[in-house]
Amino acid sequence: MSKYAKQLITPDGEIVYYPTGLHSLAEEEVYTIFHTMSLSTMTGHLYATTPNGIKHLKSGDPFYIEKLYEEIPWRERTLSNESGIFFYKEAPSYDELEKLIKELTKE
Repeated sequence: MSKYAKQLITPDGEIVYYPTGLHSLAEEEVYTIFHTMSLSTMTGHLYATTPNGIKHLKSGDPFYIEKLYEEIPWRERTLSNESGIFFYKEAPSYDELEKLIKELTKE
């Protein structure tokens, strides 16, 4: 594993990676939303960075997860490193992040 990537175990048990830079942003109180995909199950996952670490928000069809991500009206940003370019959305505030988390995780 690269010093630029952190490991994350998805709800379906697959290991995926995301940039360590997202942790640095959270330490600066800049919170984000990002998505990944489990290749073995072809399942998309939506996550948020929070003061307590990474929080899983939703799993489902990758197109559905991509649509949820795209509909979030926050500014999209990128982090670049030796692994490539990683896209994420930056929450305008922690309160806005909490509202989104509640909305996405209600059943």
